[in-house]
Amino acid sequence: MLGEMTDLKSRRLGAGTAFSRTAGAAPRSESLDGMRGLAALSVLLLHYTQIFRDTSYPSFTFFDHWMSFLSRTPLVVLWSGGQAVTLFFLLSGYALYRMLSNSQISTWHYVMRRIIRLWPPYILSILLSATAIFFIGSHPIPGQSSWLNETLSTHLTWSTFVRHITLVGFFNTQTINPAVWSLVIEMRLSLLFPLILWLLKKLPSQLVLAVSFVLFVLGTYLRMKTGATTTSVYGTLMFQVYFVAGAIIAMQEAELISRYNQLSRLSRAMLASLAIVLYANLLHLSPTFSAMLGAILVMIIALSSNTCKCLLSKPITQWFGKISYSLYLYHFAVLLIFINALNGLVSLPVIAIGALIMSVGLAILSYRLVEVPAIALSRKIK
Repeated sequence: MLGEMTDLKSRRLGAGTAFSRTAGAAPRSESLDGMRGLAALSVLLLHYTQIFRDTSYPSFTFFDHWMSFLSRTPLVVLWSGGQAVTLFFLLSGYALYRMLSNSQISTWHYVMRRIIRLWPPYILSILLSATAIFFIGSHPIPGQSSWLNETLSTHLTWSTFVRHITLVGFFNTQTINPAVWSLVIEMRLSLLFPLILWLLKKLPSQLVLAVSFVLFVLGTYLRMKTGATTTSVYGTLMFQVYFVAGAIIAMQEAELISRYNQLSRLSRAMLASLAIVLYANLLHLSPTFSAMLGAILVMIIALSSNTCKCLLSKPITQWFGKISYSLYLYHFAVLLIFINALNGLVSLPVIAIGALIMSVGLAILSYRLVEVPAIALSRKIK
């Protein structure tokens, strides 16, 4: 999910333009690479702040009150992890469309490339988490929030472990590394994306999007009615609409940018404000629908606004974009390992700081030692 747009070494094409190109590949937006990095950071901030909320510890009451207050302001976008996953899926649809629509690669070779690209970093994060659970254990902590204690109440079994390794079946992803649920969806829809691309080439994009949205509503309803997990077939029905929408943004990119550039400064400011309000769901609409609309607007603005492209193309955001996939995979697993191993020995803030440093360090190592070789290997498949 987090790696498509950071696979290739980039170079700048022209002043004020944030696009990269490699031989035989379509240009790709550096601004969206940077956005991917910021989105990964928002997921990290969500999980690392959530461990201090809804606890029975008096020392965290002040922090809890302030976070509750700030969550009703636009600043909530800084830790809107759920919305960030929506953005990840849209970015994947965008990137996969640009990859496949400009390539003669066969479906089989494409599937092999996706597996080689996504699976190695994932599998290492699962092995790390499972090994830690086996040796350290995972257990609830008195006084902590029900959210964290449910996550810490893990009973590792061989069946659960094998399903995580193979990604086969509809299994509970909360037991080893809760963050990987989105990768399960990412893998399934990546493998189904050639079908999405074929439909978009054969049928009007409006019709494909309409049918996709109907499936989204149906999947949402059935998941709520049955209580199925996010990785169930109903969850997959829900999330396919993001890949379709991302692909259509890629199809209509030139027209969308042109229309944005025709807007007045006031209209652009109003559009940006609307994007933030929807993305943060400050209007208290359907969280899923609001996040989807907001993320779509955020993507269009990031592709069109020179100011956004400049900010998102800064070296620091590009750096986080490169390690975003590994950072997403490791940050929550490392946090849980540190809590299980060090609770009662050091304070929770110290645990969080240590886990944060370790997560970034592991993400850097994973990117250099696992992702880069996996990318190079996937490119050899012609």
